[in-house]
Amino acid sequence: MISIIVPIYNVEDYLRPCVDSILNQTFTDYELILVDDGSTDSSGLICDQYAEQDNRIVVVHKENGGLSSARNAGLDKSKGDFILMIDGDDFIHPMMVMVLHSLIIRNDYDFAMCSHQDVNNKSSVDFVAWDNNSEPQILSQDDCMKNMHLYVDSDFNVVWNKLYSRRVIENCSFKKVMPEDVEFNTNVYQNVNKAIFLPVPLYYYVMRPGSIMRSPNLKWRHYNVILTAKLCLDNIPKELSAYRGYCLYRLYRLLVSRSYNSYGTDYYDFVQSNVLSIKDETYKEFLTIPHMSFVEKHLRVFLLDHPTLLKRVWDILIRVLSIVRKP
Repeated sequence: MISIIVPIYNVEDYLRPCVDSILNQTFTDYELILVDDGSTDSSGLICDQYAEQDNRIVVVHKENGGLSSARNAGLDKSKGDFILMIDGDDFIHPMMVMVLHSLIIRNDYDFAMCSHQDVNNKSSVDFVAWDNNSEPQILSQDDCMKNMHLYVDSDFNVVWNKLYSRRVIENCSFKKVMPEDVEFNTNVYQNVNKAIFLPVPLYYYVMRPGSIMRSPNLKWRHYNVILTAKLCLDNIPKELSAYRGYCLYRLYRLLVSRSYNSYGTDYYDFVQSNVLSIKDETYKEFLTIPHMSFVEKHLRVFLLDHPTLLKRVWDILIRVLSIVRKP
């Protein structure tokens, strides 16, 4: 059986398309756990209405604790051998669960994943228009870590396009960080021997103004992404030096971009102090990674200590690139 977990907070305008897309799946052996994370709109009532109509649906009402707390509550309630997590404002292709289940049991994979598509609403999607002739790709542990941290592939970052075997997430939980998915998957991928990826967009990510990733609080977004990247590094054992290298590559890209993007703002000192603290703790190991040239690594470390020069260099690069890209 599959446990499908849907964290829900104030998404009354999006919730029915989400739940309906799950109930309309061609695969039917699942339990659907709707976690109402203290919604103040009618989301909780909608969940209860669905539960009255279908005995596969379990509703958990809890005080608001955030996305990580809601997902953890769903995991605690789940009973399935496989876990799928879908956000309450998104929706999925009618065959997504069946396709991922058929892939994961094909050779006892640790997880199966598909790609996703950004959409405005459900009416903008043609569910028939997908290439079912696409060949799945077998993934090693190294593939997973490299795609997430070194290449920063969004499909490898997120949790909602994956059907996990319970065994690889048994001791993993979501922390109250942002992005939660990256920290969670950093831990999960260390348990993975082999996984499978179908590069077909069977998950539909709704671009809505009020979503967490579109939050206007830039101070905390800048802070949280570098904090999460550092937490990911701390979660990777020293002996897994290659994976730490991938993570350090991502971390220093974020340190530089967050230092630059916060320059001149009223929260610059807050962000910069955290940037420098992380840099001081990690730069010696960063200088050993093979994914950047000697000059590029040392230049990044130097520019982090000289933010005014960093801004000038970055602005020049942006102007040069804009000229080069002109037709």
